[in-house]
Amino acid sequence: MAGDLVGSTSGVFSTDDRTRAVQIYIPGEGRFLLSLLPIKGAVEADVSFNRIDFEEGGHSWEFVTGAPVSRANKIWVLHQPDFKPPEGLKPDSVSVGNQALEQVQPGVWAPKEMTH
Repeated sequence: MAGDLVGSTSGVFSTDDRTRAVQIYIPGEGRFLLSLLPIKGAVEADVSFNRIDFEEGGHSWEFVTGAPVSRANKIWVLHQPDFKPPEGLKPDSVSVGNQALEQVQPGVWAPKEMTH
């Protein structure tokens, strides 16, 4: 699976706040949350410089970025294939942003909207 972020509804996103996940929405594929923290329901992904590799749902995925991803060699990826973007975002456009996480039990995190 390859994705091109040209024309996405926001630019490159990064954060130093470990309680926020990078959010990537791809039409037809849903939302991917990438985190340094173990997210409930997520899979572990390998990081090598600018590549993120993981397997989920019987598929192999690889995200390639234009810059290094993380100093860590592992991150967590939660794929939400049924995610629909909120009002104001075009459902047929790629978007990149962030999502707040909250701890739901010791050492386990979830997107805030999943815990209510």
